[in-house]
Parts: sequence; C-alpha cells; structure tokens
Amino acid sequence: MPDNRAETPYVFESEILSPFASLQPGETYTWQYEWAACRIGGDFPVLDCTDTGVVCEPFVARFDRGKLLLSGRFGVFHRATAGLVFRDGDGKLLSRSKNLWPVTPSKPFVLPSESKVASPPAGAAAVELVIHDESERELGRLACAELSAR
Repeated sequence: MPDNRAETPYVFESEILSPFASLQPGETYTWQYEWAACRIGGDFPVLDCTDTGVVCEPFVARFDRGKLLLSGRFGVFHRATAGLVFRDGDGKLLSRSKNLWPVTPSKPFVLPSESKVASPPAGAAAVELVIHDESERELGRLACAELSAR
C-alpha cells in the first residue's frame, strides 16, 4: 500500500492467536479477546497499557512552591472520569478524589490540566491516576507516580 496518508490514512493489520490448548478428540476450546482503541494526539510511543488505557508520556507528580503538579499523556478506553488515589509507603489508601477530569477515547488525556488537585494527605508516598465510570465505579488504574519531596 502507498505510504501516503491521503490515500491510505488508517491501515491496521493484526493477527490474534489464542493461548495454547491441548484438546482430546471431541473437546472444544473457546477464548475471549477484547479490543479497545483511543486517540493519543500525535506520534507518541505507547509506554504502557492497562485495561483502562495507554500511557504515552510518563505520569509524573512533583511539587513546585508547595503546589502539587501533575504531568503525563494518556489515551483512555472508556468515556468516564479520571481521579486520584493517594497511598502511603506501604500502599495503604489515604484518600481518593473522583471526577476530576472527564475523559473519552476520542481525545487524548493530557496533564497538566487546570489544577483541581488538593494537597496530598500527610504521609502520601504515591499517587495513582484512576478511571471511574458514570456510576463512580472504579474501572482501574491508568498510571502511578511516586511523590517527590516537597
């Protein structure tokens, strides 16, 4: 096919192979595979992939003049909202904030965004970027970042 975006703008080819299964005569085997797609907003490498989306630029949390700054570029597989979960050094949940940013597969999710992030609770060592559906059920973690010293 021509390497010309005007003639062949979207070409994707893939083969799916199931996990290996030993079958006896008359036995059957089924498996399920789920496809998802999202926009990442340019020619970025996919650094990580989860059930909720892809990471194209690392999720970074740092402090500047006492204010928490977040950065990263993501594509998400669900029309949902993104929120934050703060954990201590042992992984114990300290606090969570839901519905901070609306996200959709049709647009890249890029931080920094308008700051809606409160200061992390005392003892927070990590922050997770999590995705919630419209009923506020957590669909999964998109990325995690260690908190740098204040």
